[in-house]
Parts: sequence; C-alpha cells; structure tokens
Amino acid sequence: MEKILNSRMFQQKLQYLVKWEGYGIEENIWEYSENLNHAPEKVTEFHTKNPGAPCRIRALAFGSIPFSPISLSSASS
Repeated sequence: MEKILNSRMFQQKLQYLVKWEGYGIEENIWEYSENLNHAPEKVTEFHTKNPGAPCRIRALAFGSIPFSPISLSSASS
C-alpha cells in the first residue's frame, strides 16, 4: 500500500480508499478498515492530515467527546 486517499462510511462500516504502490489510479480500491490492520501507520498518517474524515471512535475515548445538545423544537420548524 502506498497511501490512504480518503475514508467513508459504507453500509455502517468504515472504508478507506487505498492507493497501491506501483499501480495507477484506476487500481485504487475501497477497503474495509479491518483489512488494513497491517498498516496502522498509514491510517494514522491519513487521519493526521485529514482530522475531519470519518474514523473509528475508540470506546475509551467516547466519554471525552464534547457533545452539544440540539434543540428538537427548532429542528422541526
């Protein structure tokens, strides 16, 4: 693998668009995150450069995410 180009949620699972070393863009492919367990440094590099991209949330970190309540009355009007 050369690098990760993008990420997305597909059928409720995280996928990464992978650029394979030595191949053209026509060979780029969406891979499920569990298929990239062998390349954690590439995943980290991608998310460092793209902090707003879809990613996994670790269960231990979930409690530290600053959620903001939404007003349902303004959403329905």
